[in-house]
Amino acid sequence: MDKLRRGTRAPWLRSAVASGPIRFLLGAATGVAVTLALLVVALWTLDGAGALKAPAFTNRATFDEKLRFVRAHPSPAPEWLFVGSSTTLWGVDATTLASRRPPITALNVGIRDLKVHQLAAVTKLYLDLLPSIRTVVVISTPMDFEQCGDATAIFFDPQEAASYLRRDHHELYYQLRNLDILGIVRRAPRIAADRREPAIGVDALAFDRSGSILLDLPPSAVPATVMRGSMPDFADRCYEALGAFARGLRRREGRRLVFVLAPMRPAYLAALDADGALLDAHRRRLAGLAAEERFTFIDAHRGLDLDEAAFFDAYHLRASIVPQVTRYIVEAMNKQSLSIVK
Repeated sequence: MDKLRRGTRAPWLRSAVASGPIRFLLGAATGVAVTLALLVVALWTLDGAGALKAPAFTNRATFDEKLRFVRAHPSPAPEWLFVGSSTTLWGVDATTLASRRPPITALNVGIRDLKVHQLAAVTKLYLDLLPSIRTVVVISTPMDFEQCGDATAIFFDPQEAASYLRRDHHELYYQLRNLDILGIVRRAPRIAADRREPAIGVDALAFDRSGSILLDLPPSAVPATVMRGSMPDFADRCYEALGAFARGLRRREGRRLVFVLAPMRPAYLAALDADGALLDAHRRRLAGLAAEERFTFIDAHRGLDLDEAAFFDAYHLRASIVPQVTRYIVEAMNKQSLSIVK
């Protein structure tokens, strides 16, 4: 009898016991699906309102937002690519280039804090996308020649970045793959204004038609360390990386490299390189590399000899001075018999 009772109860007992985990799994799956749906709706709404920051490919705003800018504003076959650190990002005037005869079409993909050994990966990304580019221009200060470790040479996923630029998938696909909820929430109230309004700080994202940002900041808007400036420990591997970059452009890509030593504030150099020995050594190494690897070296610091009023910090030019420097670079290239348009 006991066996019979156990036998008759076992099926429904087993069913009841089994249904507990099933209900739990179904509930969990439903919760995940609802959460994902709400997340997608929230991202879609923010994107439609222009309040969604770029996907967090690197969480370096000037890289991620520049990808978004290029994706949203395909350039009409640019001939020049400007690439480098903030000295490049904040140091090119698109209006001056467009006013040349013939006009020069350019894309500025400068990124804050980019080092020399990172030039190759960023440049390749855009050259693969834009075969019209024949001239690559780097505007640089000594600060770009420190560290240069192999581990940081490629700081993003090149395949994913290229896919994003080609518009292989919807914006939300890349947002979900690189989800940064905290960053999205933090940036949502300001991101639209940062992209649209005149640049009022070093975090500005108001790119002009070429991807440049022109700044003219008061001292209160600049970090004290940048206002004062510093002199790097020049690393041999940074010069080696520049040589390899130039060699790769010439041999594999067939592009011309123009390397510009940017103007720097006199008081900054007087405080940290009073006798000029460090800058002279850096200049000689650049000139030697240019001769060896057959790229164009332009010393805009010596050529322009700008005074204190031209700078808003140690290394960066006021917006009103950038057109002058842009003209100088173009004219120096002409004097060195470089073709402006191929």
